[in-house]
Amino acid sequence: MKKVLSILIIWGGLLILTSVPTPAIDISKGIILDVPQEILESQFGKIPLSQLTRQDSMEIASYRFTGDTLKLLAILVEWNNRPGTYPKETFDSLLFSRGVFPGGSVADYYYEVSYGQLNIVGEVIDWYNAGTYTIGFDFEELLPELDSVIDYSQFDGNNDGDVDAVTFIRSGNGKEDSGDWNDIWSYAYSYAIGTGPGPFDGVYVSRWNTSPETQPLHDPLYPPDFSGVDTLNKIRVFCHELGHGLGLPDLYDYDSKLNTSTYYTPGDANDHPLVDWCLMGYYGYGLLSIGSQVPSHLCGWSKKELGWIDPIGLVGEFSNLVINSIETTKDSSLYLLPIDPAEGEFFLLEYRNPGSEAEFDKIDSDFSVYFWPDLTFGGDSLDRGLIITHVHDSLCTTWGCNDGTPNFPHYSVIVEDAGYNPSLDTSYNPEGHLTDSAQWWYPYETRRAAPFSNDVSGQNVFSPTTYPNSDGYSGPSGITVIVDSIVGERLYAYVYVPMPVFSLYSPSDSVLIPYEVTFEWMDPNPWNQLYFDLHISTSKGFHPDSTLIYDSLLSNQYTDSLEVGTYYWKVRAYNESEERWSSQTWTLFSGICGDATADGLINLSDPICLANYYFGKPCLINPLVSDVDCDNLINLGDALIIANVYFGKPGFELNCCP
Repeated sequence: MKKVLSILIIWGGLLILTSVPTPAIDISKGIILDVPQEILESQFGKIPLSQLTRQDSMEIASYRFTGDTLKLLAILVEWNNRPGTYPKETFDSLLFSRGVFPGGSVADYYYEVSYGQLNIVGEVIDWYNAGTYTIGFDFEELLPELDSVIDYSQFDGNNDGDVDAVTFIRSGNGKEDSGDWNDIWSYAYSYAIGTGPGPFDGVYVSRWNTSPETQPLHDPLYPPDFSGVDTLNKIRVFCHELGHGLGLPDLYDYDSKLNTSTYYTPGDANDHPLVDWCLMGYYGYGLLSIGSQVPSHLCGWSKKELGWIDPIGLVGEFSNLVINSIETTKDSSLYLLPIDPAEGEFFLLEYRNPGSEAEFDKIDSDFSVYFWPDLTFGGDSLDRGLIITHVHDSLCTTWGCNDGTPNFPHYSVIVEDAGYNPSLDTSYNPEGHLTDSAQWWYPYETRRAAPFSNDVSGQNVFSPTTYPNSDGYSGPSGITVIVDSIVGERLYAYVYVPMPVFSLYSPSDSVLIPYEVTFEWMDPNPWNQLYFDLHISTSKGFHPDSTLIYDSLLSNQYTDSLEVGTYYWKVRAYNESEERWSSQTWTLFSGICGDATADGLINLSDPICLANYYFGKPCLINPLVSDVDCDNLINLGDALIIANVYFGKPGFELNCCP
């Protein structure tokens, strides 16, 4: 096991023994999450070049846990100079108990946010003394050391050949809470499935994380300082790190993560896209806030990614749309408004209700550590209302995809903030500045993403003309959402979503296709059923007498057999309230290159017919497929090429240019 490199430093005549991190875990073969860039080298030593290919990174990023039971292996780790405090039984209750742990256990949390679709079970391994403490400690080295006392195969709940999840609960505080450079910053580590440490008992450990045993308490009389008392950690960080084990990425921005100025500088490298509205957002960390003690729910996007909820796609106009509290039901609680389906761009609507019967999703982070005394000590209740999340899924194919600028043009997942308006800054609050009850907080981003609600004047409409507006990243979407009322577990809204622009896919424009043709086009709302009318015509103006209409199709493709000729095609998409035509009308040439006689075969009758045609003898040919050398002439050269192709002579090929 790697030890601390100790160096004697002479300082003011005194000999000081200091700890310097030696290279520990090899972070070149996987992806490390949660550790800020400015912390990486101090915690892990010199950072090696990644050995992952882009395909490796995409494979890791696309992983999502499948199964209804996750088997978690929890290992308590202490050191000679950093002993553990709480007994094994405490962590068994914190992680796995149901309905008894104060404030809720990790198992309680995931059972609730998954709507009963995920059970967390497992075992806690009692405190293991790992020698001498160092902030660069290599937790992976414990896995083979403990192989004789752990049957790792018992923790593969979904039978994919990998341990579902491993968490190392380490003695002491985490740097994310304490800011102490002698503490380890909590993190998760991910390899591709079927790789990583192992195999142990026939399985690999491809995902593991580490969280601290304790957290430091802030001083209620002066929140920026600590009281000097440490207490048992809350489940917040355990839940967040386990989210990575399920395959979820961080949804906060890593850029300048520890720079407090990013909280009041709009449009900088870090505009805090979700903060407290998602467990995987910038949540639970204490350097710039006192983290929430009761975890927020996973946002609708994360629940969708894990397959726990299916969003309802909307296109058209909807009055009095009922949106149920997403904390307590997966039915009619997540709606998807398509913007650009080809890009995976859409808005998600979810009603967040801290007054629901749910156990979690109650309190936001306490930013009094940063804004005291304007903000008082202690978390505030999350506001109730409609959360509108702007998603651009095609931008998110690797880890770190929610960093926004400068590496990406914008965030992949960001909540539209009803309370963040340059024309209504903090001075518009009744107190004239930022307070616990403030509804407007520009330019501060500490409460990024006020919900849309009729409870607050000016915060109930989201449209092309509001701030923020409903534009997509490539242009206006035309979408309008108005929160009409909120009654208990239900929010009522008006929603208008125009049919998105959609394109034809295949066959491409002006190509020659054999007689059986499969037409395919983009589905402008793949998240809900539309109907399609396929129009195929021999006249460019689609005259009724020369147009075939295949109507009420339920799929975005259709196969048809066409006679030889020139055709034009387009598609109409519609539902009961909205319609749109495809953005193109394409031309299609039906036939087989070289089949001059249009009998569906290439044989000797084709060059013979061409020769007769050339010499003025009676023979009906199809000119679209007879000019096989693309010289815009039909002559004996074409007949010669077809004959040689028929007899398999090398150096000859058919090449029509209709």
